[in-house]
This record gives sequence, structure tokens and C-alpha cells, in this order.
Amino acid sequence: MRRSIMGSLLACLAFATCLHAAEQGKVPEDKRLQKKVTIKAMGVPLGDFLKQLSVKTGVKMTARKDVADDKLALFVKDFSLAELQTSIKDALHV
Repeated sequence: MRRSIMGSLLACLAFATCLHAAEQGKVPEDKRLQKKVTIKAMGVPLGDFLKQLSVKTGVKMTARKDVADDKLALFVKDFSLAELQTSIKDALHV
């Protein structure tokens, strides 16, 4: 359990760091986050959506437990993964 908590904390910290960099106008160096995606998701829990997106893109993404069950209504065309992450963050006010 201790390992699971530590892993969750590290994942949240890494995601928060990327989001903070995006907010500051600094695009992360990871080229995978520039990959463009077109997605339609209606009524899908955020946690499930991020698991599916991780498989599709090869970029591991997870949701915090307090928002993992929040349902998405998402339609994006040619968004980069970085833009998508920022949009989801803004929509969930996290």
C-alpha cells in the first residue's frame, strides 16, 4: 500500500509539473505530447478515458482518484496531447 501511495503521489507531481509548465507557456520537451489527436468521448469516466488514450498514444496518463469517476463530454479535432491535458485540467478546475 505504501508503494501504491508513493506511486500515486509521484504521478500527480509529474502531471502537475507538466500542467504548470503549460500554464507558464513552456511547452514540455516530450515530443509525444505534441502528437495530434481527434477524439469523441461522451459520458466516459476520466480514468477510463485516460487509460484508453494511453494505449492509443503510448503516453501513460492517469487520473487522480477524486476526479477519476468524473464523466467527460469531449469532442476535439487535431488537438495536441498537451492541449488536451490543459483543456481537461481547466474543465475540471484542478
